[in-house]
Amino acid sequence: MNFGINHNLMAMNVSRNLGNHYQELGVSTRRLSSGLRIGTAADDAAGLAVRELMRSDVSTLNQGVRNANDAISMIQTADGALEVIDEKLIRMKELAEQAATGTYTSDQRMIISSEFQAMASEIQRIAVATDFNGNKLLDNSLANATGAWGWSNPSLSAAHNGTSLDSTGPAKIHFGTGNSSAEDYYYVGVSNSQIGAILESNGITENGDEFQINTYTASVQANPSVTGLANGGYVATWQSVGQDGDDFGIFAKVYDKDGKAQTGDIQVNSYTTWIQSLPVATSFADGGFLISWNSDSQPPDGSSWGVFARRYNASGEPSGNESLVNTSTSNAQNNPSIAGLPDGGYVATWMSNHTGDANIYKQQYDKTGATVGGETLVSSVSGVQHTPSVSGLQNGGYAISWRSDQNGTNDIYLRIFGADGSPVTTESMVNDVQAGIQIDPKITTLKNGNFVVSYSSDQSGSSDIFYQLFDPNGNKFGSNRMANSYTTLDQQEPSTTSLAGGGFMLSWASQNQDGSGYGIYGQQFDSNGNALGKEIKISTESNDDQDRPSIAGLTDGGVVAVWHSMDQDGSSWGVFGQRYSPTFNINTQESAQNYLNNLKDAAVRINANRANLGATQNRLENTISNLQIQAENLQGAESQISDVDVAEEMTNFVKEQILSQAATAMLAQANSIPKMAIQLISGG
Repeated sequence: MNFGINHNLMAMNVSRNLGNHYQELGVSTRRLSSGLRIGTAADDAAGLAVRELMRSDVSTLNQGVRNANDAISMIQTADGALEVIDEKLIRMKELAEQAATGTYTSDQRMIISSEFQAMASEIQRIAVATDFNGNKLLDNSLANATGAWGWSNPSLSAAHNGTSLDSTGPAKIHFGTGNSSAEDYYYVGVSNSQIGAILESNGITENGDEFQINTYTASVQANPSVTGLANGGYVATWQSVGQDGDDFGIFAKVYDKDGKAQTGDIQVNSYTTWIQSLPVATSFADGGFLISWNSDSQPPDGSSWGVFARRYNASGEPSGNESLVNTSTSNAQNNPSIAGLPDGGYVATWMSNHTGDANIYKQQYDKTGATVGGETLVSSVSGVQHTPSVSGLQNGGYAISWRSDQNGTNDIYLRIFGADGSPVTTESMVNDVQAGIQIDPKITTLKNGNFVVSYSSDQSGSSDIFYQLFDPNGNKFGSNRMANSYTTLDQQEPSTTSLAGGGFMLSWASQNQDGSGYGIYGQQFDSNGNALGKEIKISTESNDDQDRPSIAGLTDGGVVAVWHSMDQDGSSWGVFGQRYSPTFNINTQESAQNYLNNLKDAAVRINANRANLGATQNRLENTISNLQIQAENLQGAESQISDVDVAEEMTNFVKEQILSQAATAMLAQANSIPKMAIQLISGG
């Protein structure tokens, strides 16, 4: 090395080494003060990436623990309310037992019944008031289709069997680091615990006044259909002239559980040329609904009448465009009937004469709207088959009823299909008497799994409403029974719905019973088909005609009825409705005796709900334990990657500290070299 003046290479070398030692000393100081081996990406780029992912997962898992704890708190809130409901049911059964004995007078039994009704009202209040963080728990808001009662079509809800622990539903408890249904979340189902859903009512009472449904009143609004929604509300649909800019179009309106309109008149059909008519509606467990109708010459059918459908969410927003239901398009396909299925899918059935004589066809769909199999012939009997009606069964299958005109007779037939769409039975005749004409079949499934078919028959001269109960396999319970007690002139156009607590209700149009044209009447029945009380007049208006009724059960155990009425809104036909709430009384010894078994069933439902919630809570507690173990293990792995080894780093710190001190001393010595050269030059 040269002994020069211009460049002090020795000092430069020492300075570089000193800088390196200071840098390493700074790193050691940062690591020792922070406790982290990896402070920046420069420390260990791959390790930093792995660490950050682990930190994210640990943080997410810890939040998942908090989520699961919140869910347990929600379950405990629901269980506490159900415990109180249980106590009320026990008192109600005690009162029913008291009123069932013959040692009390009618007046005394009325006093007992007043407390019975007060207990029922308190159960209803608890069910609609219980919430957790603003989320209602017992009013059907957290019910699901497979494991909890209370879907808007209660007949399609399975009994408690534990499946709500991992089935779909609105109460999604998320705790994992991803979004896989196999490992990151599951659902908690809380059954509909409103009094009208757990206990079969023995009466109904008007809930508010008769109301007009259509906002647009010019010309004709007619042929309504209504279905209950999972949130306790309902949707009504009808056909309206000129409202879509052409002839008849399809419109709908959504109502909440309090009967308040949530939308205006919704135009359902996007194709407006010619006529769209005869809408029908069904609902789904997710709160949505589907409307189907006839459309004249609409593409892609284009040949006379075709059947179209459109699905909506719970807010009344369409989930897509309308779609053609029928595959065969020659000649006419019309008169649709649709029914939701427990898996979220649905089935449509209609009349088609594309092969000549009219026959009944069906098409099944899954929950995504994709077809399940192809268009299938329902009826194999000869003659003309028309006006089908379909209802889903609790086992996932469905039953279809229709009118058959053959060999000079007009009869009602029935056929049952499995969940895969294959036939389970052959056609069987519903009506016992073949005299006269049997028309307008309507079918609905009851909460106990049985189903009922109603129809109009003029076997006695004038038309009356008959009904027949069946078990899930299509076996008859007894014989046909007449629904109407007023038998003068004609009773026609039946509509049937199941009730959330059990039993069913029929409505129909009755000629001149209200003194002027047709009026709407109804009758409630228990699960065994026995009439409860007397038939009631549903329509308030008596002038001119009120007919074409449609009736739907609601999640509170009540019903809503809709119909069209002539000149009531001042312009031809308009659509009107009336809501009813369930009532419960033990005013008579017989009603008290009947409620002993019914209250036992209600207690079983509540306790099954509580047991289901208890199982869910236990599962959540195990989930929390597993999440905590995962978080601990991940935290340990992250620590191995990220945390500093204090002993090792302290050794390195001392080393770098000593080297820095030595380099500092050597730098001072190296910086003195130029001075020595100056002294040599100066001769000093």
